[in-house]
Amino acid sequence: MNKDRGRVPMPLGIAPPTVLALANAGKRYRPSHQTIATSSDPFTNLQATQELLRSWGIEGLVGETDLEEVQEVQKALQSFIVGCERHDHQFRNALETLNQFAARCHWTHRLSEAGTLVEKLSGSIAAMVAARCVTELSRSDLTRLKTCCWPPCELVFYDTTRNRSAKWHAENPCGWRARAARSRSNERHKVKE
Repeated sequence: MNKDRGRVPMPLGIAPPTVLALANAGKRYRPSHQTIATSSDPFTNLQATQELLRSWGIEGLVGETDLEEVQEVQKALQSFIVGCERHDHQFRNALETLNQFAARCHWTHRLSEAGTLVEKLSGSIAAMVAARCVTELSRSDLTRLKTCCWPPCELVFYDTTRNRSAKWHAENPCGWRARAARSRSNERHKVKE
């Protein structure tokens, strides 16, 4: 007899795409079968930033001050993710920064002729990005936001495993590399003994 028959499984939450893209922007990663790590930071020039924001549904011209504010939101988000488990003063400061930016955003909800909800954001670019991040974080399970355990990789990922046991952002290449390094280390220790 199955004892868990009456239990309702805990939902995984929604993987936060904007949060992950913003948190990982500019971080170095090394795809499999490549020897050189690469990085891509769309927040270093105005055109790349504008294209990325447009893909997120955030319209508007991006100026130098907007770029600096978005970078500030990005740093706050990265600090928030790192401090999620610790809840230290750095976590609180990052949370306060995100909330301050998000408070400057205005959401307009309208019903379309087709009967669907249409959401429109207005405010500064950084406010709209922060509001989207805060919304995604509130709909996600924060214990599933993790940083890849392979030391050279710093990518943030959303753990979708049932028991929250994922260690790497991807099995290929980080999982394979971590296991290979551990195996080499074990072989060295055996040889010394």
